[in-house]
Amino acid sequence: MMYKTKNSSFQPRDEEQRHREKDILYAAKDQFIER
Repeated sequence: MMYKTKNSSFQPRDEEQRHREKDILYAAKDQFIER
């Protein structure tokens, strides 16, 4: 999803990064639980 606006206050890239960080956090949690 790309939003083209002159004043791009919403940046899809930032959203993507946030999701990635969440995935990493969840993965770390799973590893911690497995131990």
